[in-house]
Amino acid sequence: PEPDYINVHDEPLPWLGPVLASVGHGHDPRLVAQVKTLFPSVFFDPGMTEGICRIVIGGPTDPGIDEIRKQRFPGRDWTELGAEGYFISHLGLEGRQTIYVGSNSAHGAFHAMQTLRQMLTDGMMRPVDLWDYPEVSRRGIAMGLHWFREGGAGRVAMERLVERKGNMIWNQGAYMGGKFSFGWREPFSKNDLHVMKQYLDQARNNFIDVHLSFGPRTRFTAEGCAYLDRYPTPQFSSRKEIETLVGKIRVLHELGYRNFGLNFDDLEHCGEDVLRHPADIETFSGDIGRAHAYFANEVFARLMSIDPDIGFMVIPLWYTSAGNHVSITASHKRNYLLRMRDLDPRIELHSVQVFTEDFTAFQELTGRPTFLWTNFFSMDKDTDFTLPWVSLFPWDDGTVTGFIFLPAPPDLATRRREDSGNVSWDSALGYAWAPSRYDPVTAFSRSVSRFHASGADGFRSHGADMREQ
Repeated sequence: PEPDYINVHDEPLPWLGPVLASVGHGHDPRLVAQVKTLFPSVFFDPGMTEGICRIVIGGPTDPGIDEIRKQRFPGRDWTELGAEGYFISHLGLEGRQTIYVGSNSAHGAFHAMQTLRQMLTDGMMRPVDLWDYPEVSRRGIAMGLHWFREGGAGRVAMERLVERKGNMIWNQGAYMGGKFSFGWREPFSKNDLHVMKQYLDQARNNFIDVHLSFGPRTRFTAEGCAYLDRYPTPQFSSRKEIETLVGKIRVLHELGYRNFGLNFDDLEHCGEDVLRHPADIETFSGDIGRAHAYFANEVFARLMSIDPDIGFMVIPLWYTSAGNHVSITASHKRNYLLRMRDLDPRIELHSVQVFTEDFTAFQELTGRPTFLWTNFFSMDKDTDFTLPWVSLFPWDDGTVTGFIFLPAPPDLATRRREDSGNVSWDSALGYAWAPSRYDPVTAFSRSVSRFHASGADGFRSHGADMREQ
C-alpha cells in the first residue's frame, strides 16, 4: 500500500555476503523468522561489530533507532506510527549498508518486513527513507473457515493478506459440517478443535486476528437452500438456545480465540427473514429485529462474564433502508435496522455495502459506528483484471471502524475463480491501509506490472488489447 512518506536515494546497492541482525521487541520469533526468510545468510549478534551489511530493528527505547528517527524524519513523532506503523532507513555509510527499522511494536516491524521484501529484488536495494502507518485499525477479508484447512487455498489467502498488511479474517459460512450455521447446536469434535487450534496458531504467527461468527438457522448451502428436517427452528427467546451457543463459544475461547460474532446474513434466501418459532412470534410480537437484538444481547452479556475483552460483532439481516433485496418492503427493513439501536453499545455492527448512499442510510437508522464489508469483487469471475475498488467512505469522522472485502477464494489448481492479476487484493487492502492515500489507477497499474513480472502466460479473458493497456 501507498506509504505516508518515501524518499529514494541514489542507485541500488548490492546486499552481498552475510547480514548481521539485531532484532528488538523482545527478539520476537515472528520477526526473527521474517529476517531469516529475507536474508538467507544472517547472523544475530547484539554487538553488531562486524559485517558488511546489517539490519537493526527496534523501538522508542532503543537509542540508536530513536536517533535515526530524529535524523532522517525530523518533526515526525513515534505517536504518529501507532501500533502498526513503522519507518525504514536504508543507509550506505563507510562501506557498510545498514537497514534501520523503527516501530512501536513487533507488529509494526512485521509490516516493515513485508515492505523490505518488495524493495529488495535480485539482491539489490536502493537507499531509502520511508515512514508509514495505517489509517484504518482493522483491515482484512471475509472467507469461509474451510479454505484454511491444511494445504488449502487459505494458505495463499493468508500470504496475500500478510503481503498487503491486512490484520483480520472474518469467518462465515457452512463449513465444518455446518457447526457454525445450521448445525450451530452440535458440539465440536476433537478433530474440529485440533483444526481450529492449528488455524489460530497460523493466524497469530502472522499477526492476524480471527473472528468466528455463528449463523443460527435451519438450512444453508453455498448454492442456495436445502431443507434439512433434522435441524429445528432457532428459538431466539430460549435460554437453553442462548446457553448452548455460549457454551460452544466458551470452548473456542479456551483454545485462545477472542473475537466472535453472529451473522443473520442471507436469511431471506431461506425464508427465515421472518420469525418461525411460535414462542418467538408470541414473545416478540412477530418482530424479527427485536428477536435478533435480544438474542445478541443475551449472548454478549454472558460472554462478558467469561472475558470482558472479548470482541463481538453482528451482521444484521438487512443492510439498507432502500433495500438490498426485494423480498420484503422497505418499511420492514427500516424497522429492523432501528431495532439494532437496542444492541449493547459494545457490540459492533457490520454493514455490507458498495455505495455511500446505502452506507449513510444504514448509519442513520442504526445510530452507531459501522464495520464495513464489501462484496464488490465477488461477482467478477474468470478474469485477469477486475476493476479496482473505487467507492469512498468517510473514514476521518469515526463512523467506520474497519474494512473487509469478500474475495473470490484462490483456486490453487486452475485459478479460474478469481482475478489472477490480484487487482481485488491490491486495491481493497491498499484502500483499507490508507484511504486518504489510495488511488485506484495506481493500484490497478501495480497489479498489472506485478502480473507481467511474475511471467504469467497470456491474458485469459482480454486478449492482446489488454496487453497494450
